Amino acid sequence: PVGGIALGNDSDIIEIDGSNIKLDAPVTASGNISSSGNYIGVSASFTGGVGVYNGQKLYLDAENSAPYGNDTYLTTDGLNNTIRFYGANTFIAELNNTGLEVTGHVTASGDISSSGTITALSSNIVTIDGGTF
Repeated sequence: PVGGIALGNDSDIIEIDGSNIKLDAPVTASGNISSSGNYIGVSASFTGGVGVYNGQKLYLDAENSAPYGNDTYLTTDGLNNTIRFYGANTFIAELNNTGLEVTGHVTASGDISSSGTITALSSNIVTIDGGTF
């Protein structure tokens, strides 16, 4: 590198240039790896799980640059035992230990069944092809 240091041979090169280090080989660690910046990579694999801390967001439409993505993410919003789903920066659904709450329409292309009571403010039930109600 120009103005930097290169270590190794033609197949295993370590380049140090200012505050950047480039490693052209696998990197392993037996201890923690931390960053005050972003991880940007093609993929990641975790055997011990991934933590998203108190109220932080897990972006599902992330791009290769900050601010991570546009508007689709999961978060706890600081609530215990709760996962909230957002799309277009709008609350869509919440999954918690009492069930699933959805804002907006719910549609199904298959059967919907209930082993309990169905409660609704109103209903419009239409039978097709001689169905019964």
